[in-house]
Amino acid sequence: MTVGAQVRVDYRLVAAPGFRFIWAMHALVMPDVGTRLDLPAGHPVRAWPSGATAVQRTWPRVTENSWDRLGEDDGSAVFALLPGLDRCAVTAPDGSSLGWRIWAPGQPVSIGLFRNLGGFPDRLSGYRTLGIEPMIGHAHELATARPAETGCVPASGEVEWSVAVTSAATRPTRSPAVGTPAADRE
Repeated sequence: MTVGAQVRVDYRLVAAPGFRFIWAMHALVMPDVGTRLDLPAGHPVRAWPSGATAVQRTWPRVTENSWDRLGEDDGSAVFALLPGLDRCAVTAPDGSSLGWRIWAPGQPVSIGLFRNLGGFPDRLSGYRTLGIEPMIGHAHELATARPAETGCVPASGEVEWSVAVTSAATRPTRSPAVGTPAADRE
């Protein structure tokens, strides 16, 4: 993406009125140490550390470690859900960032995060990912969700929503030309 660019995707679900669902976009980024997750402090979080039972926390203290800035690999892989949040941003150490926002009138929205610091799959060393999941629903799976935690098709038989991804930079970055001697790049 070009800095300052925005991609917006519009969705429409046609189904029987009363049909309940959970939907999530899955954007996967490979974060560097020091990457920041820009979310409102104190927002309620539900986390499932290593597939365990959900724990209730507040942002950024999702687990024993703060999640607002990613550290070194620690062998963890945790899914966290921030119910009611409609946007988030991820900022790399160089200042470049990506932001996500979901619009879903009349539906419960959330931001899901899957933070993998070498813990998935099976503690694969060096495999770091951050899944950003703008979603409809306040639960991570339909089977365990209460009715108020799911999307629901209204009497019209249609639900529409949109997700936007925006890029930004706080300072310009420059890459050396391929084949340029190191001394010439200084």
